[in-house]
Order: sequence, then C-alpha cells, then structure tokens
Amino acid sequence: MNSIHILSGKVRTGKSARLLNWTQKTKSCAGILTLSINDKKYILNIASGEKRVLQSDLEIENNAVIKVGSYYFLRETFEWAKQMLLKAHNEHPQWFIIDEIGYLELNGSGFEPIITRLLPEIENNLLLVVREKLLERVTDHFKLKKYGKIFISERLPNE
Repeated sequence: MNSIHILSGKVRTGKSARLLNWTQKTKSCAGILTLSINDKKYILNIASGEKRVLQSDLEIENNAVIKVGSYYFLRETFEWAKQMLLKAHNEHPQWFIIDEIGYLELNGSGFEPIITRLLPEIENNLLLVVREKLLERVTDHFKLKKYGKIFISERLPNE
C-alpha cells in the first residue's frame, strides 16, 4: 500500500460532500461514500454513480435494519456496499475510498468484515473517513499502522 489518508473532523462538517467533489476531480477513484441528502443517508458507489438508500424512517421487521441511536440503517444496503467495495478492490484504483468507518464497524457490523479482509490486499492509496472522536479507536482496532504510513487531516490530498 502506498499510504493511508484519513479525512477526519467533527460530525456534519461536510467531509463527505467535499470528498464527493474531490473524487470527481481525481483520477482512478473507487469505493463508497456515505452521503446525506435531504437529511437521509445514502451510500454512493463512486465508480458507477449508483446510490442506494441507507437510512430507513421505520424499524422494519425480520432483522432488516441495524439500529444506531435513533437511526435505522438497512442491512441490504450495507450488503450491497460491501459487494461494491469488493468490486472496487478488484479494479485496483489509485485511490480506494471508504466513507465512513465508525461505531458499526468497530462492533463488527456496517462495512465489516470486508474492511478487515481487504486492508492487507490494498495496493495503492487508501482514503478513509473517520470521525474525529473515533480516530484512535479506529486506527488501533484495524491496526492501520501495519499497512502503511498514515496521514490524518481535515483536508484531502492536494486540496
């Protein structure tokens, strides 16, 4: 792996929106973004532009959602996102992006276990979005230091 870049900052400061703009100007980006559109969460496949609703307004029966605080996230969207991460990895992009790693992933849910599986295999630059207050926990939990040099910033590379 060339390097690990972590875009960090406080909640709701526009990290994902800036990252979306950055990916549109940067060659060879693949992975996923978690975007807020009209106060609802979506996951965007960077390479194809396809997006899927992540956040449900209701608790759905049959274990179809993951509850985090007052939010309900659709399991099927996480499953789709994990498949998109596998596909993106197989394309060997210059920038492999995961937005974002948080409490769910630290607890083995959300984008896990794909993150753990792919980390040792990523060949180029890895760009992660991590909330400021979770930086140390995420870095330690995923043992990021063993995969490459880590750059933590509130700015994107070449921004």
